[in-house]
Amino acid sequence: MSDRSWFLAFDGQQHGPYPEAQLRQFIAEGRIAADTPVWTDGMADWQNAGDIPGLFARAAGPPGLPRSGGPPAATGGYAPIPWLLRWYTVWYVSQFELVERTA
Repeated sequence: MSDRSWFLAFDGQQHGPYPEAQLRQFIAEGRIAADTPVWTDGMADWQNAGDIPGLFARAAGPPGLPRSGGPPAATGGYAPIPWLLRWYTVWYVSQFELVERTA
């Protein structure tokens, strides 16, 4: 992680400087969006935070939930694998329990 200090622009005002660790914490908390203007030493002008390579990539969590509808449709024929694997594992373990009880 870098030692850079970052400035932010929101609500019509400049804020900062913030250490990069704090900036990444703001991103993780959702307090800074991809369209928030940021600036650090060495940049010619303000840029949106989402346009800076790696800034959001390391702080990003899982994608947002869909706004409407149900879960995404399964494609490729691989949807049954997780539940099938779980079912097989439960069945397989139960076979050892049966062997233990009868022994």
